[in-house]
Amino acid sequence: MDHETVVAYLDRVGVTAPAVGDAAGLRTLHRAHQLTVPFENLSIHLAEPISLDEPDLIDKIVRRRRGGFCYELNGTFALLLEALGAQVSRVGARVYGEAGLSPPFDHLALIVRPADGTGPWLADVGFGSHSDYPLLLDTRDDQDDPAGRFRLADAEEGDIDVLKDGKPQYRLETRERSLADCVPTCWWQQTSPLSHFTQSTICSRLTPDGRVSISGRMLIQTQHGTRTEQQLDTDDALLAAYRDHFGIALSRLPDDPAAVDDRGPEPAQSGG
Repeated sequence: MDHETVVAYLDRVGVTAPAVGDAAGLRTLHRAHQLTVPFENLSIHLAEPISLDEPDLIDKIVRRRRGGFCYELNGTFALLLEALGAQVSRVGARVYGEAGLSPPFDHLALIVRPADGTGPWLADVGFGSHSDYPLLLDTRDDQDDPAGRFRLADAEEGDIDVLKDGKPQYRLETRERSLADCVPTCWWQQTSPLSHFTQSTICSRLTPDGRVSISGRMLIQTQHGTRTEQQLDTDDALLAAYRDHFGIALSRLPDDPAAVDDRGPEPAQSGG
């Protein structure tokens, strides 16, 4: 990532002069990324193939000012952090669901070591509603965050369970991987009828006082713990909501196989 792209990326997330050489700079970037770059799967329903090649990630997230799911969001964020001098390891994770743990590489997260010697930190800007700030990887104490109380717990074979408010979110594998390792699972996520990403559209981002999401045709906003829902009945209203809340200007609506009256919860845990 060259200097011009770094400047464009920082403009994309609304940060002018980060100091990612220390923990404070990493925290600033981590929260800013989630405030500006949405977690979304619209490409799947717009028939846009998802590429994990670095130039394609940068084009989508930085230049076209779109969002994505975990491989895209954390994959691109890793490039920015490395360009700013941090050491970054890409690591796979298995997401906890009703049926237990998902298959390997269902999620991608980052282990970050800033130049100031702090950390290592678990950074994750691609898991839907997760921690606002990075989490210390090596501590097993509770870590309070605006999004909740997090704890990392040792699991079998050297893996680490990540819990939010006592509920397991995913199991982290600490072995370093590459984005190429995620390509088969990324393809499955965007093509399989068993993938939750193919079953409905989602677009969601953090806000200063809560979260805003569009699930199907439902606009969901949470402010200071109070949730409101608004059904977007017309195509024009839905297109305007994508533009006004996420800065995503679409020429057409994504296909949505889910029922129109979608009153499901906001994304609390999302692999991919």
